[in-house]
Amino acid sequence: MAKKKTLDLNIRKAPKFLAFLISGSVLGVIVAVVLYSLATKTTGASIFGYLIIFCAGLGAGLGCVLAVVLDRVLRTKSKVVKAEVSR
Repeated sequence: MAKKKTLDLNIRKAPKFLAFLISGSVLGVIVAVVLYSLATKTTGASIFGYLIIFCAGLGAGLGCVLAVVLDRVLRTKSKVVKAEVSR
């Protein structure tokens, strides 16, 4: 006869980190384009490239931080359910 064991499981929603990373990078590139268009004295493709790399990296980092904060908030709103496991 199989023994039944009761376990407590947490059910919660978790954010998709890759989606936040990509969204932050895209927003960073948009910010870089806006900053480059506002800086009329600088004319050079290298400055534009550096702005894109810096702002995309910063946006990706902020997107990951936002995902971690959302993960912590949603972890507190998790539901506990009981499950029976037979082995």
